Amino acid sequence: MRPHKLFYSVSFLQFFMSEITGTTLILFLLAKGLSLQSANFLLVVFFVSIFLFEIPTGAIADKYGRKISVVLGLCCFLVYSVVFVWTDHIGLLVFAQVFGGLAVCLQSGSLESWVVENSDKPMEVLFTTSNSIQYISGFICGLLGPSSQHLTIHFPGQPALSLLSYVLFYAAFI
Repeated sequence: MRPHKLFYSVSFLQFFMSEITGTTLILFLLAKGLSLQSANFLLVVFFVSIFLFEIPTGAIADKYGRKISVVLGLCCFLVYSVVFVWTDHIGLLVFAQVFGGLAVCLQSGSLESWVVENSDKPMEVLFTTSNSIQYISGFICGLLGPSSQHLTIHFPGQPALSLLSYVLFYAAFI
């Protein structure tokens, strides 16, 4: 798969996964039996994790390469997705949020840098197209939001999407 097509596919899947949990996160946590205070605590854990891991994960990407950083980030996002979706225990949800923050940090900038270095497309075209694809992904999530009021808040497909984005990226390097 060409680097820019892989980048667009992974961008769509990652944005979709983050939007599907981000737009319904509080409802999802309330459906798990958590209070608003616990839900906010989990958000604080997520953002503090990002704050703590941003610089060390940048050093990992610089030292070991962007591909390693992106693949590790996708692995962390898979752990986050599986644990977050299938547990109701606050301790495990905190653990998942830490992995979610680590995933964000490992991938922030690495995927974009990788595609700029390996694609024959101009940078402006790459990111304009990627932004358009993310808007489409967000639109789909926006449509799913109101329609999900009649469904269970549980979204077991997210780990599958996470695994698919991991496989897509990893397949490019085999």
